[in-house]
Amino acid sequence: MNELQSLRYQLIARIMDISDLGKLRLLYQEAQPVPLPPDPSIPTMEVKSGVSLEEIKLGQTVRHVSFEDHMKAVEDVEWEEPLVEILKLLD
Repeated sequence: MNELQSLRYQLIARIMDISDLGKLRLLYQEAQPVPLPPDPSIPTMEVKSGVSLEEIKLGQTVRHVSFEDHMKAVEDVEWEEPLVEILKLLD
């Protein structure tokens, strides 16, 4: 067991030995969460407040595709399975 694990176990043992609710609440209030550094593998973005729904919609780059445009885009797609077999997967 390394020093870090040993210290954690000792701290937990001391906390478990506290039987006075007031002292435990005081310890809880004094304990501050240790902020973790941001994980660079998790993408983040700025959160804005006070933004209207219209402003949100203007900021989005969503392009709606009509049924006709969709059908034109997929008309040359070859199905690997017959449609009946694909529909059976939905059951």
